Amino acid sequence: VYRTGISARAVSYEVIRKDDTKRMNEMSVSLMRDETGAPIGFSGISRDRTELIQTEQALRESEESYRSILELAPDAITISRVSDGRYMQVNSAFCQRTGYSAEEAIGRTASELGLYADPSDRKRLLESLERDGQAEAIEIPFRVRDGSIQNNLVSAKLIRFKGEECLLAVSTSITSLKAAQKALAESEESYRRVHEL
Repeated sequence: VYRTGISARAVSYEVIRKDDTKRMNEMSVSLMRDETGAPIGFSGISRDRTELIQTEQALRESEESYRSILELAPDAITISRVSDGRYMQVNSAFCQRTGYSAEEAIGRTASELGLYADPSDRKRLLESLERDGQAEAIEIPFRVRDGSIQNNLVSAKLIRFKGEECLLAVSTSITSLKAAQKALAESEESYRRVHEL
C-alpha cells in the first residue's frame, strides 16, 4: 500500500485475543497523505469474519458429505427443477444405468434424453406428488441410451435446492426382479402343463 498508493481490500489475518481465543479478521487498508501528498500513515477498517469463515467451512463440509452420500448410493438419484424438468444433479448410479454422463444429463430433461418409455409417466409422477406430497414406489419403465428398457420403482419428493423448487427422485432398478418373476411364472406354467398331462 505504501509503495503503490493503492488501497488493499480484504486482507485476512488471524488475531489471538487476550483470552487466547483465535479470531479471523479482514482488513481494508488505505494510505493517508498530508496536504502536499506525502505519505503520513495508514487508515483501515477491520472486521471480525470468524463466524462467516466457520459457516463457509461447515457448508463446504456439508456439501462434501452430501456429494459422498449421493455418489455412494446404489440407486439412481436425480434432482431436477419442477418448473422445466431440467436436471440439476445426477449421481454415478444414474450415469451407469442410463449410459449418459453427468455432463450430458445436467441441464437437460428426461424427455430430451428420451428416458421415459411412456412420456405420460412424468405427468403421473407429478400428479402423485401434488396429490400426496410425495411419490412412493411408482413403477416406471425407462429407456436407456442403448434403447433397452429398464424397469424402476421411483420415489420422489419436492425439495428446495439452490434456491429453487426441485424434484428429488430415487430410482431403484427392478429389471432383474421382473425378469426373475417372468421366468418363475413361465416355469410354473410349464410345471402346470406337465402335471395336467
